Parts: sequence; structure tokens; C-alpha cells
Amino acid sequence: MGFDCLETKSTDGNSAVNLRASTEDDAEFVNELTRQVMQAYVAKTWPSPGDQEAYFEKNLFVRQPTKIIQLDGKDIGRITVLWSESSVIIDNIHLLPDYHGLGIGKELINAVIVEAKASGRAVELQVLIVNPAAKLYERIGFEVYRRDGERLYMRLKADCLEVTN
Repeated sequence: MGFDCLETKSTDGNSAVNLRASTEDDAEFVNELTRQVMQAYVAKTWPSPGDQEAYFEKNLFVRQPTKIIQLDGKDIGRITVLWSESSVIIDNIHLLPDYHGLGIGKELINAVIVEAKASGRAVELQVLIVNPAAKLYERIGFEVYRRDGERLYMRLKADCLEVTN
């Protein structure tokens, strides 16, 4: 099953997690979600309100590559994935706080890995150094290939792709 048509059971075995295409009507949800999920990490990284606002402006909703994550039909997050000839870039993955720690993010990342592996592409992402999600990415098998100021750039090479349980 490919990333675009992901439908799976959550870790409790009872709830259906799926993705749907985003629409322009999702802009407010996605932009508010980004602020809610990232505000603490952005504030730790950039104390200046102007720099914080610049981060959120740079990360505004883009419809085409964004999918809305749903649990039992309820919008609970978003994932934005960019595809190039050589790599798949997980640009953003955000879940509402009540849905953190349930394995949903890991399941989505694994779905991206499966599709990347099938096409021979590497999987890449970037994460703020202060964001604890970096530890999840390391457990999945991502390695830092570049550290640039406040960000870690991580990659799981196509020839090393392994789906984790």
C-alpha cells in the first residue's frame, strides 16, 4: 500500500488512520497546527518575535504536497512530502498534541520509507535541534549528515532503507 493511499489501524488496533488530499479550505487548520506544535521549539531557537514570525511565514500551508492525517475521519495532523529524482523529503509532519506518542507519526514515516525504497530514492528531512522528534528519527534509522545552525539535516539512504516495527 503506497503513501498516498495509506489506511491503517492505530496502535490500539481499533482506530483507522488515513490520509486525504488537502484543499485550500485546510489552510487555517494547517497553519494553526504548525503554530501549536512548533511554537515552543521555535521560541527556544529564535528568541526574537520577528524571527519566530519569519519561521511561521516560511512554513505556511502549501496545498499540493500536503496530506491531511485523519483518525476515524477527524483531522488530526498534516504531512508534507516532496519528491525529487533522487530523494523523498519529509518536509513537515505535525500531529495535534493529543495524538503524540501513539505511533501515528512513525507509521507515516514508515509508509514514506516503503515508497521511497520501491523507487530507489533516499529519504531526507530536517528538524530543529531543540525538537525531541530528532530522537524518533534516529531510532527509525536516520543519521545527521549536516548540522546548520539551528537545524539537523538527516538522511536514510536508499540502499539502507529498513522499515521498523
